[in-house]
Amino acid sequence: PSDFAKAHPEFLEKSQDGSWLNKSPHFNLSWGHPEVRQYKVDTIADFIISNDFDGILLDYTRFFGNTSGYADVIVHAYKEKYGANPHTLAPEDPQWLQFRADYVTHFVKDLRAKLRGHDPALQIIACVGPDPSESLRHACQDWLGWLNQGLIDGVVTMIYERNTNDT
Repeated sequence: PSDFAKAHPEFLEKSQDGSWLNKSPHFNLSWGHPEVRQYKVDTIADFIISNDFDGILLDYTRFFGNTSGYADVIVHAYKEKYGANPHTLAPEDPQWLQFRADYVTHFVKDLRAKLRGHDPALQIIACVGPDPSESLRHACQDWLGWLNQGLIDGVVTMIYERNTNDT
């Protein structure tokens, strides 16, 4: 856990039931906080720039399941925009899924802007599930939207399956 995470427990992510997601020593910071997104953008960009890399392969740029993403800041923003309580919606509700996914997209967009400001040739590749609709439904990860918006340069599909017959 970073010093940033330790100093800001109010930025931790919550599950649908309101419990903290991934309790100490593993911290899961919520994409819903602009400060978290900025911290991640700055940390990644500074690392890339100071080490003269060609780009980055993003992994875990998503929520951990569709029953996460219930940090107070996200729930409050959804209530303000749509007048509905996300806790009463199914986690798979399309509007609620996209609302949470948009927070991850804000991070990717901000990272792209910062890297382009330094060197437009720096690439961003994302590790994603092989099916864009499944990635959105299960992880609130809108990687097809990222590609369509030019926010990432490519994807590496990940298949988390122990049984190769199911792959």
